[in-house]
Amino acid sequence: MESGRPQSRQTHQARGDYELAGESIGLRVALDSPAIETFRLQRSRYAELNRHRDQLDQRAQELLAGNPDFQRLKTLPGVGAITALTILAEGGNLRRFRHHRQFLKYCGLDLAKSQSGQNQGHEVLSKRGNQRLRLAFWMAGLVAIHQRENVFRDKYERYLRATPFDADRKRRR
Repeated sequence: MESGRPQSRQTHQARGDYELAGESIGLRVALDSPAIETFRLQRSRYAELNRHRDQLDQRAQELLAGNPDFQRLKTLPGVGAITALTILAEGGNLRRFRHHRQFLKYCGLDLAKSQSGQNQGHEVLSKRGNQRLRLAFWMAGLVAIHQRENVFRDKYERYLRATPFDADRKRRR
């Protein structure tokens, strides 16, 4: 705007991208650089994915507003509308399981002995159940441990407190 003419929206956006890129990576690059163009492209794709996620979230809310299982699942830390929808779609009627251990086995979240030859086994997840359900619960747990206060975060912090410098333990969650 130095010449008295208003800047075009694209020029204004490019300057905003340039400033953001300069602050985030600490390198100065030209406005017509492929790095700025790549950054702009990735940011627009990210915004589009967020719009799709918001539409899916809203649609799930509309479709399952009266479903008591949906409402109950959403009260769990880390479980939003899309995750609850995934659990209900993959798990079907959750009330068909007489005990929670049956559902855990269906998800592949039950424990199984792992042993081979001379090695006496230790218990690990069986992973024999529904992979998409396991992923949905894993993602919900990941979200829950990053929230400020809930029982899952507290338990995770107690789990890590035993060996705070063990990166493998932190990765396994």
